[in-house]
Amino acid sequence: MQTHLKAVDRLGRTHLIDLDRTEFVVQEKAELIFTHLKKLLDRGDKAKVQQCIEATLALVQRRMDRGISDHDKAVKHNYGFIGERAIHLDIGRIEKIPKPKEYQRITQRINTWLQANDSSS
Repeated sequence: MQTHLKAVDRLGRTHLIDLDRTEFVVQEKAELIFTHLKKLLDRGDKAKVQQCIEATLALVQRRMDRGISDHDKAVKHNYGFIGERAIHLDIGRIEKIPKPKEYQRITQRINTWLQANDSSS
């Protein structure tokens, strides 16, 4: 039995996709990392902000421990949350090539955003 998906693009064209012959990833809808952190900051929940940052960085570290790097530098579009769970959203530039400085780069981008958006610091 073949499995097909009927998809309609933004121009209204219909496409029939053979799922048995097409690679794809099913992903839940997530809230982008900085949108999520901003909501927590606005509520004054600094402990939860720190937990979310730690969860994101733990996710990055697990990926890096497997020798997988992300060549897309846009942290704001690549990470997000489904409830309390950190996820990697955009996997388009993932490769099995280690990038040892990636963790520091992502940490710096998050810290820069936090300094610009946390009025209490």
